Amino acid sequence: MGAVKVQIFGQTYTIRGELDERYVQKLAAYVDEKMSAIADVTATVDTQKVAVLAALAIAAYMMHAPVIWIAIGALALLGIAVISAVGKSKPQV
Repeated sequence: MGAVKVQIFGQTYTIRGELDERYVQKLAAYVDEKMSAIADVTATVDTQKVAVLAALAIAAYMMHAPVIWIAIGALALLGIAVISAVGKSKPQV
C-alpha cells in the first residue's frame, strides 16, 4: 500500500502500512462520518472531545454495548466540557 492520504474531520492524515488503499479510505470515511455526526448532535467544536466520543461510539458498537451506554458517556463528557467552559469564562476577582 505505501502511503494513503485521508481526510478526517477537516484534517489530512498520511497513513502508512500494508492495508489496501480503498479499505483505508473506507475506514477514514467511517471515522469522519461518526465524528461529524457527533459534532452535529453535541454542538461540540473541540476536535479532541469529538474524537473521544467517536471512539467510544465505535468501541461500543464493536463490543455490542447498548446504545444507552454510549449516550451516558456522551452526556458525561459534555457535562465535563460545560463545567470546564464555565470555569474558564468566570470573571477573575
